[in-house]
Amino acid sequence: MSEHSAHQGSSKPFGSASVMAWLLLAAAATTWGAACGGTGDNDVFNGGGGSSAACGTCPGSMHCDSGLGCVECLADVDCGAGAPHCVVGSCVECTSSADCAMGETCWPGDHECKPKCASDADCQSGDTGHCDTTTGACVQCTTSTMCQAPETCNPTFGTCGECLTSADCPADQPICDVADGECRECITNAQCAAGETCADHHCVSGSCTSDANCSGDTPHCDAAVGSCFECVLDAHCTDGDNTHCSPGHECVKCLVDADCDAGHHCEAFECKG
Repeated sequence: MSEHSAHQGSSKPFGSASVMAWLLLAAAATTWGAACGGTGDNDVFNGGGGSSAACGTCPGSMHCDSGLGCVECLADVDCGAGAPHCVVGSCVECTSSADCAMGETCWPGDHECKPKCASDADCQSGDTGHCDTTTGACVQCTTSTMCQAPETCNPTFGTCGECLTSADCPADQPICDVADGECRECITNAQCAAGETCADHHCVSGSCTSDANCSGDTPHCDAAVGSCFECVLDAHCTDGDNTHCSPGHECVKCLVDADCDAGHHCEAFECKG
């Protein structure tokens, strides 16, 4: 996702004008938790890197959320000083303009404090090419007419996407991933049939008990769910710069901003400046 030239960064988030939209998305996530065998209160596994029925083994210090899968955070307490707020499973700098300095506003595309815009001329073209003059944030869209059909505008993030809730998704990909507005076959194991687990947003079958049962491109067994993957732990990732195991059990460059060099941030498992 592109950013304003005056201030770069990314994570995932919402501005003060989007409180109602966030409440709707939070309600949707709670519904998924109940539908997936959760409690309806977002059945979660607290404690990074542990195992749970919903997520299997979350890598590193990540946590399991029954509606979102393995995430960076469940609440603000899981976040550090640089990005102290938890929004849809990601630690971010701000949730509203009240968290920002004078003259700055909380951009919904990445929940970072950046200079306010007055018109589209203040924004870069691309994913943040429009100025929301109500909030002073550069966004991809403020209404669905700015998106290419059939995409709709998510006011929480100011981005165009496939879905706002699972009701927007087709039968073969029935789950809306609110973190990126994409329809998925699954996000957690509970959304798959008995004997299947969710790997890289697809339901797969398997029954391993140890690495001895695995081979080829998926040499490591997550015994909690009985499936073979490229990795289960960061220690399994030894190829070049891809030293971290993602929630989809693939070796990637980063999981959180702290995995990147100073001045860079983690976006879509890649370190970007």
